[in-house]
Amino acid sequence: MSRYTLYKYSTRLVAVLLCAVLFLAAVPTVWADGESGSCGDNLTWSLSAGTLTITGSGEMSDFPESTMAPWYHLREEILRVQLPDGLTSVGYVAFYGCENLLSVVIPNSVTRIGGYAFAGCTDMRMLNLGSGVQSIGEGAFSDCYALAALQLPGSLRTIGKKAFYRCESIPNVTVPSGVTSLGDTAFGYCKSLVVADIQANIGTIPEWLFFGCASLGTVKLPQSANEISEFAFYGCGGLSTVYYDGAYKTPEEISQIIASGNTEFSAGGLVTEGALGNTNYGAISQDNPDGSQTQQNTTVIQGENVTVSSTVTNVHPQDNLAGDYSTDITVTVDGETGWQDATDGVNEVLKDYNDAVSFNGGSGEVPKITVYIKDAETIEQGFLDNLAGRDVIVTIITQDGSSWQVRGADMEKETESESYDLRYTVEPADAALCEELGVSVCYVLRFQAPAQINAEVLIRLNPNLALQDATLLQAKRKATEQIQTTVVDSEGYAHFYLASVDENTEYYIAMNLPQPEQEPIIPEAVQHAYGNPEMIQPMQYEITGRTSSWGMGIGQVTWILVAVMVGSIVVVGAVIFLLNKRKLKRGYVPSFEDDE
Repeated sequence: MSRYTLYKYSTRLVAVLLCAVLFLAAVPTVWADGESGSCGDNLTWSLSAGTLTITGSGEMSDFPESTMAPWYHLREEILRVQLPDGLTSVGYVAFYGCENLLSVVIPNSVTRIGGYAFAGCTDMRMLNLGSGVQSIGEGAFSDCYALAALQLPGSLRTIGKKAFYRCESIPNVTVPSGVTSLGDTAFGYCKSLVVADIQANIGTIPEWLFFGCASLGTVKLPQSANEISEFAFYGCGGLSTVYYDGAYKTPEEISQIIASGNTEFSAGGLVTEGALGNTNYGAISQDNPDGSQTQQNTTVIQGENVTVSSTVTNVHPQDNLAGDYSTDITVTVDGETGWQDATDGVNEVLKDYNDAVSFNGGSGEVPKITVYIKDAETIEQGFLDNLAGRDVIVTIITQDGSSWQVRGADMEKETESESYDLRYTVEPADAALCEELGVSVCYVLRFQAPAQINAEVLIRLNPNLALQDATLLQAKRKATEQIQTTVVDSEGYAHFYLASVDENTEYYIAMNLPQPEQEPIIPEAVQHAYGNPEMIQPMQYEITGRTSSWGMGIGQVTWILVAVMVGSIVVVGAVIFLLNKRKLKRGYVPSFEDDE
């Protein structure tokens, strides 16, 4: 091979490799902060970016109603609460009226929750009670209307009066066998409650225990029950089956007692021996002023570490079931297992919903599924794959309050990931960063793990920022890159539509950036405030973090490939040089005829 030929092919190889490198390089790639104080002999508190953090150990103070907790005047600012391991009690009225608190995790070290400790936390959707809780005080969780995921620990001994009064979204409850004291009206007006399993070692079923639980269809009484208060089931118009295996009362006696306070039970209620099944039902029907009728049928499917409840609502004419259908499905998974049962349960209720709409006619809204992840960090990919391509809206809420929303129609089945950790943290940025970005309010957003999924990531900010612009940026080596601008909704959520996130990337949220690179996206939650449809920008999922399939940033991958290619060029050149040198040693004389 002549030197000319060597030069010609070497330059062509270098050109091809450089083109490849260039191609890869072009791949798209107002708070009350600072307040703090004491809340117990060995406990202190501080508030930052909506997170109230308690540090220390021991008992929390019981706060007098005359002054309330020291953070009571900041209650509207509190979005998250972090309680430390070593905390042994939650004080009286500690978090009373924290309306914007989304979820609470009680450490295993806590043994007592004081009276009205979380009363009036109207937006709290998920409660994770630690394994050490022994006592829940009077009204501790009363008026927690949105609470939809409740599991009482086996350590529990005492439940006070009205402990869960007006927790209107709880679909099922099991009172553990260790409970020896159950207060009056403990579950009063839990109007979504469908099934109750009372395993408590009590002799008397208290007065008004399930007062106004209109959807309650099935109850299991403990064997120890020898007396049932007359009005324990008052207002439970849907109660149809009561299980009792005790020897103190006959089924007829129990039926008469219940019917004396709930006359509707005598029309077809059944008292029988046996155990609760895995699937239970409840129903409500009401007449509307316009002459139509609203019918709600609720199904609760219970498995090991999972509960799937669904409510199908049908508004229809009095004499025709062909009306407007909608369904809300709630999935609660405790721990790492239970996802297959959750998948099977969701498939079952979706089939029943579609069959009902098809059989009765009318129109059906897109099913809405809310998934609560408790005592776990991840959601199984198989659960999401089951919903990929289907016309459903799925909201995922982790126990730390991180919230994501995905649309089945926008999802594709994922073959590489086994699970997703969807947790993130939001912290106030320092003044220097805000000044650099040109805004007065900004935050640092960090994801716990990478995720490649088309999702609407809901970042809870201050509700006082409603209808203001929030711009998501990601840190680069020498600058920041704008990803997306959106309008904050009335609850203080910034909705960002992302196709991927990366745990190694630092993200910023800048409020009211002077010159955003794009018009703000107006989420559905606030579109009613904008009368001109032309103002509403189309939604698109943005790639962030620039992660590769190897879990590294595209920039990292590019430099690795550049190094490999340069190394390849050196190796190829060295091999050609050595081969040519060997020929020369053997007496070979190169000529231009070699070009042929």
